Amino acid sequence: MIKTTVKYWLIFLFCSAFTPLFSQQNWELSKEKEAIKIYTSESDKGLDFIKGYLIINTSIPRLLEVLTNHTDFVNWSYNCLESKRLEKISDLEYYVYSLTDVPWPVSDRDNVTRQKISYLKDGVVKVDLEDFPEKYPKQNDIVRIPYLKGYWLFEPISDHQTAVEYYLHASPGGNIPEWLANAGVTDAPFQTLKGLRAVAENQK
Repeated sequence: MIKTTVKYWLIFLFCSAFTPLFSQQNWELSKEKEAIKIYTSESDKGLDFIKGYLIINTSIPRLLEVLTNHTDFVNWSYNCLESKRLEKISDLEYYVYSLTDVPWPVSDRDNVTRQKISYLKDGVVKVDLEDFPEKYPKQNDIVRIPYLKGYWLFEPISDHQTAVEYYLHASPGGNIPEWLANAGVTDAPFQTLKGLRAVAENQK
């Protein structure tokens, strides 16, 4: 029961919609289903590194539209209870708050993340994610995530198809043993990538 419950607290990581990958990391394919691949790599600090891949039948502008619609994370980021924009620095930089429901006995988690968008060569777009916990007051009975870094990487295949890479490393905060938290580390990214695909492909 505890193992099943604890794995769900990991969903906080994906309400926010990574750091650069290093070639020396050893990656293991941990889950492959519905054309989504989730890889993990052991870390000596915090949770395992997570990397996800999929192809989405939509454009990069549409994906950026989804990622910067900050109040809509609740419709695709797994178990996200609340999300809101705290500050817009520019069209390329935002501070975002999100709250994730985690079943008892684990406390709900929240985090404040900076999204920073960069346009790279050959039409590639990267959205860097970094924690800024001091940007919003701590909430009663909620555990603030102390560390989170990651990124979304969008590479165009065509005008209406995009290769997506998602990378994340974080520490959950609180008193959850990291070995136990890592037990369900693939489920939350899988469900969030699946949700992103559904929303992004459902253009009106």
